[in-house]
Amino acid sequence: MARNRLGTFYKKTPDAAKWTGAYVDPHTKKRKVVPLFTDHRASRKRLDDLIVLAEHKATGLVDRFAKQRQRLIGDHVTDYLRHCRHIGESTVHVDNKESQLGRLIVGIGASRLTDLEPNRVESYLQSLSTGARIKKGDPSTDKGHSARSVNQHRATAAAFVAWCVQNQRAPDNPLKT
Repeated sequence: MARNRLGTFYKKTPDAAKWTGAYVDPHTKKRKVVPLFTDHRASRKRLDDLIVLAEHKATGLVDRFAKQRQRLIGDHVTDYLRHCRHIGESTVHVDNKESQLGRLIVGIGASRLTDLEPNRVESYLQSLSTGARIKKGDPSTDKGHSARSVNQHRATAAAFVAWCVQNQRAPDNPLKT
């Protein structure tokens, strides 16, 4: 037995070139109107696909963070620094954050947000305090950092990940203490 089609499917005017679809989102309970295509079958298929996707989202079958997980961590850092500048943080402070996050990313070899695992970040921070080289020839890592510097790096990393959670880029904060 075929599944009953949901949603309405119509042309706004009799001579309209494109079809329009509408359905009730099961999660928000609001009516959504979407522009579709000129082809009848393609439009019906797209509307059905949108309804199925909305149903999957409502039941939790779709990972809402999947798109953000695919983005490079550098893109997230750039957006975070732009946010910091926008809210009025000083240039020196934002430059320090940029430097610290850049070294962290290189130090743990992170390419995505999921690479910011607590044990990898903690190992990196320990290497800062002991003076282990992160990157050969990098003069900023030739000597050990003070406890204050290491704590600033830790706070910057934690603030960055907290911002990612707050802005729907990550489901939770693995660095939260």
